[in-house]
Formats: sequence, C-alpha cells, structure tokens
Amino acid sequence: MTKKGFTLIELLVVIAIIGILSAVVLTSLSSARTKARDTQKVSNVQQVRTAFTLSQNQSDGSYPTGDQTSIDLVGLENIPDNVTIISNTGSTTSFCAYATLEQYDSDDTPDHYVARDDQTGYLVNATAPANFAACKSATLTN
Repeated sequence: MTKKGFTLIELLVVIAIIGILSAVVLTSLSSARTKARDTQKVSNVQQVRTAFTLSQNQSDGSYPTGDQTSIDLVGLENIPDNVTIISNTGSTTSFCAYATLEQYDSDDTPDHYVARDDQTGYLVNATAPANFAACKSATLTN
C-alpha cells in the first residue's frame, strides 16, 4: 500500500522554514526603509544648501537671514520638515542647516548631516549642533 500526501512533521518543517525566511525578509525591509529615509534627509539638506547658494547668487552676494519659519530661499517654497536651519542671527556671510539621521555607526551615536557655507558632511555627535557657533565650529567628515 502506497501513502499519498505529507506527514505532519514534513508540514511543520516547511512552515518553520517559511517563518524563518519571512522574518529575515522583514528585518531587511526595515533596514532598507531606514536607509531610504536617511537618503531623503541628506538630499533635503543638499537641496537647502543649493537654495542658499542660489539666493546668494541672486542677491548682492550675501546669504538670506532668518530662522526655520521666516527664511526666504530661492527655489524652495518650504523648508523640509526633517531639516533644521540654525538661525544665523543676521550673518549674511554664512549659513548652517542639518538633519539627524536614523542609521547609527558602531558606537550607537547619531549622525547629523550638516551643510554650511564652506562644506557639507557628517557630524557624529550625541546631540545635534546646539547653536550657530557650534554648527560652524564642528569638524565634518564625509
């Protein structure tokens, strides 16, 4: 007599394998989403830097002044929500903007992607730049 079908053990093994594979895929998907959000934040900071440069080129060579809600940048209707512009308190020769990224380095310290008049790059620090002077004096890496 020949048996047709699967035994209970065979079915449980297949279900366990499918469960393990789905857990791996969901973990990878979560990581990919975090990287995508960080990429969007970096892009937004670079867009703000470009808008500062365009504004400088269209004016008398000075950057616009103001804070997050009052600054008027060429080519940018609204400052993206995930970008913080640190008020430059009337300085028309410099600017500073940053975004806090979600991916951490091996030391579990947040990265901040910073754009300012002289460069852009990553600032690895537990806290975001507290003020304009801190943002301007921070050492940036790429």
